[in-house]
Amino acid sequence: MIYQHGGNITTWARMAQCDESEICDFSANINPLGPPRWIESVIEKNVDRIASYPDPYSEKLVYAIAEKLQVDQNKILVGNGATEIIYSLPMALEHSSAIIPVPSYMDYFLACKRGNLKINLVSPDSSNQLDLDWSRLEASIHGDEIIFLGHPNNPTGHLLDFLKLTRLIERFPQVTFVIDESFIDFVESNSSLLMTRSKNMILIRSMTKIYAIPGIRLGYVIAESDDIERIKAFLPSWSVNVFACEIGIHAINDDKYLDRSRYEVARQREKLCRQLSQIHGFKVFKGCANFLLIKMDIPGLTASGLRDSLIQREKIAIRVCDNFHGLNNNYFRVAVKSDVDNARLVISIRKILSTTKMTKEMSGEKQGRE
Repeated sequence: MIYQHGGNITTWARMAQCDESEICDFSANINPLGPPRWIESVIEKNVDRIASYPDPYSEKLVYAIAEKLQVDQNKILVGNGATEIIYSLPMALEHSSAIIPVPSYMDYFLACKRGNLKINLVSPDSSNQLDLDWSRLEASIHGDEIIFLGHPNNPTGHLLDFLKLTRLIERFPQVTFVIDESFIDFVESNSSLLMTRSKNMILIRSMTKIYAIPGIRLGYVIAESDDIERIKAFLPSWSVNVFACEIGIHAINDDKYLDRSRYEVARQREKLCRQLSQIHGFKVFKGCANFLLIKMDIPGLTASGLRDSLIQREKIAIRVCDNFHGLNNNYFRVAVKSDVDNARLVISIRKILSTTKMTKEMSGEKQGRE
């Protein structure tokens, strides 16, 4: 099976013929600040618990989340990352069809396909900068579907229009709206839909990305208690390990780390956006998360060609977006990293584009002589 996500360090290192530690990975959207400093001590403190099974339903973590967010415990379920929860929904909920506006996170589609749902992909009008086309979305609704929406969206980084979403939710009470807020903690303003969640809305949150723990993985879902019980039936027992639970309990109350992360990511994102926008042939989509989507318009060079050159010559990995529905091999996505890493990315891209241009010019001159 072809691995279609970012963050595949093993493959990047093999392509670059180097050690995995040498790869500068822009393909996975992880907090550039790295894990909070207290994580190591939490793991050390709980090492002895490796010999015991974890709590099958992560009750202590559920309680901590409920206290922090002021949500009923019966409306929260913890999973081994947001993706595990996403894959359970099409099987757990009583719908036969799904609507997925694109481009969006590819696992919405794969989860619905695995759940044998009839899938309707709603593409935006070509003139609206890849934003969700609300008119087309509404026209596609029959009244009993499950709809997947990213807030902010992956890969564009754009937030949903609150008023338009509210209108749809009120008009179609039999539709289940799944709002994926995996990247909402990176957004500077308080843009979560948690406080206005209606009964036919399911919210998904990821702790993996904001706390930089992809090797641990942790996510949770907020929904009505009946839906929570249905979802729980499709999650495997003990899917959330001891370390993930304990890290989550500490993380949910670490407001200082969240505030610092939002500030730093916003600062670095704006700077990186400006630098990439200055590259001829690049169109950068200004999102509000910890990543940027770029469209290339450079004759003779595709995003996959740029990726291969970057990994082989500079040991830098980017995420080509040709397997996102609605995008092609002209699009790629980069995570927002540190100032040093971001500068390295921009310099490396310019170097490769310069070399590519020079090669083309030399090739043209040679053909002219012939």
